Amino acid sequence: MTNLALPSHHTQCEASLVAVQKTEAEADGRVRLTATVNDTRQLQWWLLGQGDGVEVLGPDALRSDVLNSIKLAFKNHIIPSRKSG
Repeated sequence: MTNLALPSHHTQCEASLVAVQKTEAEADGRVRLTATVNDTRQLQWWLLGQGDGVEVLGPDALRSDVLNSIKLAFKNHIIPSRKSG
């Protein structure tokens, strides 16, 4: 089961992962989306493509994988560019 927190402006249609998913309004204004999905690279790419518009709440392994991808992307952008120039 995958749990995500999305900004309240995301509708179920915009965030549709699978045909069967559950959305709940959270007290902080976000929307919790719960769905059973396969943990694939495609899912991780979709999550990363949401940028700061999504937080992976679980499972822990998926949250960790997404965080590691973000850390690597950040590292690639803080090291001085090797552009010739």
